[in-house]
Amino acid sequence: MAGDETAEAREQAYSDFVEGNLKRNYIAHFTHGMLGMTGFRLIFAPTFVPAYLHMLTGSPIFVGIGQALIQLGAIASPVMGAAHIEHRRLVMPAAMTIGILMRVQLLGLALAGWFLTGSVLLAATFFFLLLFGFFLGSQRVAF
Repeated sequence: MAGDETAEAREQAYSDFVEGNLKRNYIAHFTHGMLGMTGFRLIFAPTFVPAYLHMLTGSPIFVGIGQALIQLGAIASPVMGAAHIEHRRLVMPAAMTIGILMRVQLLGLALAGWFLTGSVLLAATFFFLLLFGFFLGSQRVAF
C-alpha cells in the first residue's frame, strides 16, 4: 500500500506544481504569441510594412526607406551583438533580453500608430523599424 500512497503523493505534487505555475506560463505564452510571433509575422510579411508606410506617406520613396531601415539595423548590429555575447558563459539570458527588446520595438510601433499622427508618427515608425532590425541582427548572432 505504501507504493500507492507514493504514487498519489507524486500525482498531487505534480498537480500542485502545474496549478502554481499555470497563470505565469499562460501569461508568458500569450505575450510571446501576441507581441512576438504575430508581430514578427506581420513585420516580415512582404506586404504589411510597405502597405502601412504607403498609407502613412503615400510615397514609394518612404516605403523603401522604411524597409531599408530594418535591413540597416540588421546589418549594423551583428558585430556589436557578437562583442556583447562572446565573452559570456551563459548566452541564453542575453538572447532572451535581446528577444524582449525586439518585442518592445513591435509594441512601440503599435503604440506609435495608435497615439501619434503626422510626421511624428512617421519618425517614430522609422525609429522603431531601425531598432527592430538592430535587435533582429543581434538575436541572429545570439542564436
